[in-house]
Amino acid sequence: MIAHRVLIVYLILQIVNIPPVEVLPLFHQTNHGTLRIPVDSYFYEGFLTTVRVGGQNVTVLLDVGTPDSWVPSANCDTKFSWCTRSKKYDHSKSKTWADGHKDFTTRLYKTHVIKGRVSIDDVSIPLEEGNVRLRQASFGEAIEIPIDNIFSGKVDGIMGLDVMLHSNHTGTPWITQLRTQKIISEEILSFSLYMPPNVLAKAGAIKVGDLVIGSIDYSRYHGDLTWKKLINPTKWSVFVERVAFGSESLCSEECEVELSTDNPLIVGPNSKVAAIYDKLQAQDIPGVTIKTVNCQDVATFPELKFTVNDVTVSIPPRDYIT
Repeated sequence: MIAHRVLIVYLILQIVNIPPVEVLPLFHQTNHGTLRIPVDSYFYEGFLTTVRVGGQNVTVLLDVGTPDSWVPSANCDTKFSWCTRSKKYDHSKSKTWADGHKDFTTRLYKTHVIKGRVSIDDVSIPLEEGNVRLRQASFGEAIEIPIDNIFSGKVDGIMGLDVMLHSNHTGTPWITQLRTQKIISEEILSFSLYMPPNVLAKAGAIKVGDLVIGSIDYSRYHGDLTWKKLINPTKWSVFVERVAFGSESLCSEECEVELSTDNPLIVGPNSKVAAIYDKLQAQDIPGVTIKTVNCQDVATFPELKFTVNDVTVSIPPRDYIT
């Protein structure tokens, strides 16, 4: 398995290298219109955090691929395993709930259609002292979630972080509402990711970094930012000049790369990934789609390199092997 665990991608298309950062309190707000939210992960299947909707705790997947935020409804159809394995939001228990007066349909992982009703309620983000309250935020109460909960019940819903021109089905994106309510200064966000040294000895949810909303946190990186224009304004995709594995070029000239937080893996065309596996002498595991390598050889493996505006971002083998 090739996992992307250390490259930090500012979601205004800044690509930089980052040193390790310290573990932060559960939630923290600076004095400059910025929210810093530590991020968990579940076996590196995605980046998670916990918020309170109408006074009820829900754990959400942080997804830059959609502007839509939704949580399972108390009326979620139990024929779907997601509904039976997740915490559900019950608007009848909230004093701040309001009806959104419309149905919604959105997608998870681009293929699974999620359906339900739009609701309006307060969303609370706890701080060290007090909390940040996003008042009357709109979101979806999902009733039909036709996908297995691959997070073993650790994820309840989605917090959509897309600030571009995607069609929005569940109301104004939360990040936009944070700005209009003057909780943050700008609609800008970034992820700082780090790898705890004993991660391989742990199982389940772990702290992997933080999400900064509202400004650029200059303490979270060193060197200069590298900016890259989007291919189009509806997708987090850019052209890079080159993708290489060691000295072997995997792509050159207008290599399209999509940046996403809903998938922590580095993925690519079958032929290119197969070439990497061959070079690593990766072995099949019967019955599953991942491969293994000799751990004693990892330090000798080549770096995976992306060249962006003549700047090369290198991912060492300790960070693409999990």
